[in-house]
Amino acid sequence: MYALRAALRTPVRTAPRALSTSAARWKDAWASSPDMNFTEFNKHVRSPNDEVLLIDTREPDEAAISPIPGTVNLPFSKVAEALAEGNNPGKFQNDFAFPKPAYNQKIVFLDRAAKRSESAADAARKAGYQNVRTYGGGVKEYQENAHKHHE
Repeated sequence: MYALRAALRTPVRTAPRALSTSAARWKDAWASSPDMNFTEFNKHVRSPNDEVLLIDTREPDEAAISPIPGTVNLPFSKVAEALAEGNNPGKFQNDFAFPKPAYNQKIVFLDRAAKRSESAADAARKAGYQNVRTYGGGVKEYQENAHKHHE
């Protein structure tokens, strides 16, 4: 009888639930192409929504000189610490003036020339973020192309 009671008190580990087929396809479709081109990025800039978060990883003084509409600023020097699992969402909101992204949030990182954005995306993936991409052209390419499209 004692063995039975002990067995009943033993926690049972269950396997993690698998993503549904449609959720897996959605994740794979988004993250399968890590670099975003100008056309796709510009679509998100011109029609911002809560589904995709555009994060500019330049330092605040750089981002202030040539801001990209619809982006939020999370300096590269702060990305790994800010997105770490233990970072309090309230502190994140205070420090960066936007809510800490959910782990399933679609995120696009960009910077001046796309070097820091790749490292920021890697840091986000290591912190548990799954739906992470970069705008490969960086701010310089975006501004050049955006100017051409407005002429």
